[in-house]
Amino acid sequence: MKAYAIVKPNCRELANHLLNYLSIYAYGLETGVRVRNPSFIEWHRYFNLKIQESFLTRMIASLPILHGVWKAAYKLYGSYLIRFCKKCVRLTLGITTYLPPTRALLAPENGCETTYFIGWHFRNPVGLEKYREALVAAFTPHQNIFKRIESILAPLRGKQLIGVHLRQEPYRGFKDGGFLVSPTRVRRIVDEYLHE
Repeated sequence: MKAYAIVKPNCRELANHLLNYLSIYAYGLETGVRVRNPSFIEWHRYFNLKIQESFLTRMIASLPILHGVWKAAYKLYGSYLIRFCKKCVRLTLGITTYLPPTRALLAPENGCETTYFIGWHFRNPVGLEKYREALVAAFTPHQNIFKRIESILAPLRGKQLIGVHLRQEPYRGFKDGGFLVSPTRVRRIVDEYLHE
C-alpha cells in the first residue's frame, strides 16, 4: 500500500476532525504510507502540515469561497466509494477501529494501493504516544495564529481569565435543540459561578 485517503463527509467540527486525523497520521508514520486528507481542506492552511494534496485541492484550499462546493462534491465522492469501491474502504459506523501500531489492521483486498478511511472512529493511542513529537510539529498552528491570540490576550494579562467553549452548531438540529444552551444562558451560568 503506497497511499491512502481519508474521507470524512459530514464532519464540521475541527476537534472531531483532529482526533481522527491524528490517529490516521500516526498510522501513516508507522507504516510509511502517504497521508492525504482532502476533507481537511479548510484547515490545512492553519497548521504546519506538509500538504500532500493535489494541485486542485491546494488551489481550492486557498479560496475559502469554494470550500462549501468542495465539501458537497467530496461527500458525494465518499458515498460513491462506499457503494462501488468496497474492497478499498475502511468504515467505522459507530464502532471504534484501532490502527497500527495500536493494533494490526487487515491488508486491503486485491492489493489496493489507496485505502479510504470513512468515519470518525479511527483511534491509535499507541501511535499518538510513539509519534508525539512529529504530530506536535505537524499540527502546531502557524506562528501568525499565536501572534493573533497574543494580541487579543495582551490587554487582559494580569486578570483572571475563564475560557468557555460553546458548541452550538452540533446541537441545533439534534433532539430538536434540546441540548442547545444559548450564549445568554451560558453567560448567566458563568456569572453565577463567579459569584459563588
